[in-house]
Amino acid sequence: MCDRHKARVHTALPSLQDRDTDASDHATSMQKPTPVPPSIAPVRATWRSPRFWATAALLAGPVLTVVGSWYLRVYFGPVSVDQLLFHANEGGLGWADAKALWRAVRSVLLWALLTLALTALHLRLRARSRGLLWVALLGASGLSVATTLKPGCADPDSGDAIAQWYVDPRAQRVTQVGPPPDLLLVYVESLDAAYAGKRAFGAPLAPQLAAWRAAHTRFGRLQMLDGASWTMAGLFSSLCGLPLQSVGLLTAKSTDRAPRFFADGQCLTDWMAAQGWELSFYGGASLDFAGKGRFFADHGVARRFGRDEWQALGVPVPEEGWGLADTALVQQVIRQWDRPRLGPHARASIVLTVDTHDPHGNPDPDCPMPVASDDDEARMRHALHCTDAAVQRLVQAFVARRDGRAKLVWVMGDHLSKAHPLMPALEAAAAVRPRGVFHAVARWDAQGEPLPVPLPGGTERQFTHLDVAPTLAQLLGLRWQPQGDRLGLGRSLLAEPGRGTLLEQHGLTRLNQRLGCPSPLFASLWT
Repeated sequence: MCDRHKARVHTALPSLQDRDTDASDHATSMQKPTPVPPSIAPVRATWRSPRFWATAALLAGPVLTVVGSWYLRVYFGPVSVDQLLFHANEGGLGWADAKALWRAVRSVLLWALLTLALTALHLRLRARSRGLLWVALLGASGLSVATTLKPGCADPDSGDAIAQWYVDPRAQRVTQVGPPPDLLLVYVESLDAAYAGKRAFGAPLAPQLAAWRAAHTRFGRLQMLDGASWTMAGLFSSLCGLPLQSVGLLTAKSTDRAPRFFADGQCLTDWMAAQGWELSFYGGASLDFAGKGRFFADHGVARRFGRDEWQALGVPVPEEGWGLADTALVQQVIRQWDRPRLGPHARASIVLTVDTHDPHGNPDPDCPMPVASDDDEARMRHALHCTDAAVQRLVQAFVARRDGRAKLVWVMGDHLSKAHPLMPALEAAAAVRPRGVFHAVARWDAQGEPLPVPLPGGTERQFTHLDVAPTLAQLLGLRWQPQGDRLGLGRSLLAEPGRGTLLEQHGLTRLNQRLGCPSPLFASLWT
């Protein structure tokens, strides 16, 4: 081969050394990782990093929704928005059961730990996995809210239902027919009608109240509205004839907007005070909790006793629980009845028990457990046993007073029970017969002889707390015009047949939907 031809071949083909160099460079380039954009790469941020705390701030909201909803469902059951806002408004949480406060603290700690753990996880995930985490978290938040909050206003364009149906007590001319009787009105904490029946548990868990109800009058089924589903709401609805709505979140200067509880509205207790009744409220828990003391003070109840008042009188109040338990509360109420009357007026005693408060009952040192038990269901059954005996003793002591006064006794639950170990049996029984709130009423004349309760509308009425105020007013001998049997949103169960309650006219679901809407009239009455 000539030298010129060799040169052409050498030029066209790379040398073996060059080929080895190219192969090495290619291999090196294959080993280099492809750069990952910062937006999708995992971040190795520590808890000291600003990015860590920025991410934690974003996650804190949905995590709080999940944990907060879980807390409410476990310890209170489904709640309404009005219930949450009302307790935020009225406060008094510092006077709640210490165990309830500790449960709340534990839930806050759980929220903080979950937020930090999810933040650390979030910063170690790639973009797609982060997106899946957010989808799961937001989905859990939505599901938690849906299963915790009761449905509210279903038809906001239907108008102000309260304004449409409300009979204002201020617009009525009230008179007293005959000598007014002494009244004992007992609200038993979370007392379902099923506790006095056999269907749910095989035998009544409140046997003495069951026997008392069987011997006296019940009007049918007392069903619970969403606006009467907690203690203060049950009291307010039954005495004022209105569901208890929240009126916005007030500030620390709320007294500038609402110097009185339900400032421009009147309740049955206002009527009674104007007619001369001497009204007293007796409870074991603090009056500062959820506005109870302010409500009664602003609506005619001159004498009010709660946890602090009993302590001021030297009554031993347990440190554990909500306050004075039912056995001791009944003893103190009976002692109060022994004091001289302030004048020639009838007495009205409103009593609120506490032993059967969810979720496991309030410990009653004067009604000890037969044996020490960590069984939550056994504790709740025992709480019902203690309250049952205490209320029966209170009613017997009231009726036995031979002081020349007629007597009227109304015993009812303040609302349905919520979240506790006996709920599965209650819900199973509710599949056959809807749940109702316990109630029964009885009357005696001045000589202690039983009096019948007139029932022109029959005994199987369907009614709510709203109908208690007008019914109770008529049983007390009060008459009013121009609306002779309606008061607030309620209708007296002593009215002639054919005049249905709102529940009988609209049904529970529709009534809750209408009354769950914001009411300008209620807001004006409040402020």
